[in-house]
Amino acid sequence: MSRIAGSRIIDAIAPLVPADCREEWRAEWQGEVAAAAADPDSAGPFRIRLRCLGAIPDALWHRHHHQEPFAMSQNLKYALRLMVRRPAFSLVVVLTLALGIGGSTAIYSVVNAVLLRSLPFARPDQLYEIFGQPTDGDEMKIGQWTSYPDYQDYRRELHSFSELAAYRTPTATLTVSGGEAHHVVNGLATANLFEVLEVEPPLGRRFRDDEEKPGSPAVAVLSHQIWLSRFAGDAAVLGRVIQLDGIPHTVIGVMPPGLRFGGADIWSPLVPGRLEAGRGIHALQVVGRIKPGVLPASASQEAKALAARLETLYPGANAKRSVRIEGLSGARLRSLR
Repeated sequence: MSRIAGSRIIDAIAPLVPADCREEWRAEWQGEVAAAAADPDSAGPFRIRLRCLGAIPDALWHRHHHQEPFAMSQNLKYALRLMVRRPAFSLVVVLTLALGIGGSTAIYSVVNAVLLRSLPFARPDQLYEIFGQPTDGDEMKIGQWTSYPDYQDYRRELHSFSELAAYRTPTATLTVSGGEAHHVVNGLATANLFEVLEVEPPLGRRFRDDEEKPGSPAVAVLSHQIWLSRFAGDAAVLGRVIQLDGIPHTVIGVMPPGLRFGGADIWSPLVPGRLEAGRGIHALQVVGRIKPGVLPASASQEAKALAARLETLYPGANAKRSVRIEGLSGARLRSLR
């Protein structure tokens, strides 16, 4: 949940960034939040929020660089004047926020521990994630996630894997007809993700390959939890149109109970756009299934060799970028610890 909170902080800061580069900026910082949440040395909720605060000067730099009108400073000055005039009230607000954040963090840590005790997938020992890794040890410059062009190269050339899928999990606003709007985690995934995980929706179907192509009708698969909480477990939800950030999506399936991969409430196909076109935009997580009989060490060696070739071919976007692979269960439990 600290990751969700971090994503919301980034979404709140994003309006400071000029519109022409806002989505790219948001994707980069959402990747930073995801990497921080997965890093055992910096995965604490306080550290993740502290990391998010670094987005503020970065956003202000973009604002100043583009020389757009900037009214936030006036709002901040007004807020500071009110805080000085009413210090007791300000102190109560700060203490209330601190207690609320601390309590919710403790509760959600316990919930996450329960959810991550086992992986609800067939043959989970074959599932591995591919992470970015610096060749010079400077982890601040090389994030853990992957660009879409790199993912395509991995999928085409890594023969140790039977299949690879990519996804990212931004937040979105869910609205349904006659209901209130809610913040959800919207998993954007290549159409083969559920095939890699070997998961079949008990209600409806999973994505088709053609549904991740530009111009295809937008569809969505609900997690079991969101189906119960927002749609009252109604089997007639199939074919219903929902809005994700104002874009209509047709519901085509509901996932099994207990499956909330990547923390997503709703899944929709990752349709390649401007963000996916950049090899230097590393904002995707990659998961794959190693072929039976292939040793993880062999798969790792093949992946590192491919990463070295990509660094040679694309020295600007992939400079000092190597990879490592890690079992899905190990990666989840490592971040939990």
